[in-house]
Amino acid sequence: MSHDVAITKAVLVLIKCFGQLYGILPLASKTFTFEQCRPVLWYSRTIALLLMVIYPCAYTVLLTDHEFPILALSYYLVMLQFTLNYIIVGVLYLHVLFDPTPLLHVLNELIERTRALLRHIYPPAGESPVGRRLFFKTVAIDLLQSFTWYGTFIWLQRKFGATYMLAFWLNSIAVMQIVAALNILLATLLWGAFLYRLINERVRTVIGNLLQLDDADRQVRDSATGRERRFICNHIYLQLTILRTHHSALTKCIQNIVEFYNMPLALIMLYQFLIIISEIFYAYTSIVQDIKNDVDVPLGTYMSSILFALFEAIQFYYIVSASSEITEEAEKTGVLLNEFLPTDPNPRVERCIESFAIELLHEDFKINNCGMYDVDYTLMFSMIATITSYLIMLVQFQLAEI
Repeated sequence: MSHDVAITKAVLVLIKCFGQLYGILPLASKTFTFEQCRPVLWYSRTIALLLMVIYPCAYTVLLTDHEFPILALSYYLVMLQFTLNYIIVGVLYLHVLFDPTPLLHVLNELIERTRALLRHIYPPAGESPVGRRLFFKTVAIDLLQSFTWYGTFIWLQRKFGATYMLAFWLNSIAVMQIVAALNILLATLLWGAFLYRLINERVRTVIGNLLQLDDADRQVRDSATGRERRFICNHIYLQLTILRTHHSALTKCIQNIVEFYNMPLALIMLYQFLIIISEIFYAYTSIVQDIKNDVDVPLGTYMSSILFALFEAIQFYYIVSASSEITEEAEKTGVLLNEFLPTDPNPRVERCIESFAIELLHEDFKINNCGMYDVDYTLMFSMIATITSYLIMLVQFQLAEI
């Protein structure tokens, strides 16, 4: 367990540092609490202003110097990709830099929920895979894979000179800024799922106590006063009341964080959708064009496009997976409460269970984006089907023009 805690702390610090480096987390941290810091805020604003001025110049160099296929559609898709990337970064900066107080409140609220829950449920049962999962994602995907497609592209396009390389490096920074924002949201969702899991483990423990009480009910009833039964039932009632409070507060906290990132997340998912389509379309049509012109197909030249599309697809999968996981853990509490049905608690405990279950039934735990769609595996399957349909249509219409 100590290794899990150390890994979790290290990867959360790494995510925080990347957020501060890119200017999308304009907060300082002290004793596991975020606080406003004027130097950090002005550093973030300076970085934001500098990059928002430089990015258009970099995009202009890339669009001017890069050798696109003869299809005009490939050029327009890449231009749209750069434009959307620029808009997302601008929205992120406006969202967190104009007034960082909402971000400060939602992050500190999650930290306070964690402290309160761990005070009640300590030590946590089992292991926490949050740190290991975030560490694998940060190292294997964000760093190694990004360096793979970045290095492949730079090596194959080195003939364009230093200006082109610098422009592509700036474009890569814009991409990693989006990844850093996604990592903050991803860490929040995975940590929320872990906290729900702790609540569910304690609910199971309470259920076990109640079942044991029910098995020993005859012996307790035969006692003079049934004092032991009343004591256990009062303890179970207090436990359930505390767990109900933690569950409700955690749900509200997660909803506040998701609501804060609503607009950036919607734009990022649109960007990922566009990236996957444009990069696959660019690579496929370029290869077909080379074959038709009887030119040796330089597969390495197009490998960076495929790797970039895969990189964005994995980012999308992680958000969908974390959103589905936190929804499943939050809804599991209601399923566990149904295991109280075979027992015969006293009326006070029974009313507490009923009110807790009814409250969970009326709560929507799904991660919803701007009221338009739920972020879950259904969205992922729909996105795969839509991307496939768009690619088929684009390829059919454009191959005739090559």
